[in-house]
Amino acid sequence: MIDQITLHYRTIEKLGVSVTSVVSKTQDSRFHQFVALQFLPLPVSTEPLAPARFRNNAAATSAMHYANLKQLKLNPGRGGRAWM
Repeated sequence: MIDQITLHYRTIEKLGVSVTSVVSKTQDSRFHQFVALQFLPLPVSTEPLAPARFRNNAAATSAMHYANLKQLKLNPGRGGRAWM
């Protein structure tokens, strides 16, 4: 997953893993800023309730007010692998 490119984000390192997500430090190639992306892991993405849990997680995170949280988008991804 290191050096993998998703749209215009290049994965630098894996920051954390849970049962429902993988968080990676990435670099935005357009603006040269570091951001964190959260992915729905491939093994979990086949579970029927996993996308709904991931969307709920995105909604809960976007409702929080953190100084360093600039924008949160839920992306359907390619091949059913959602990320935010």
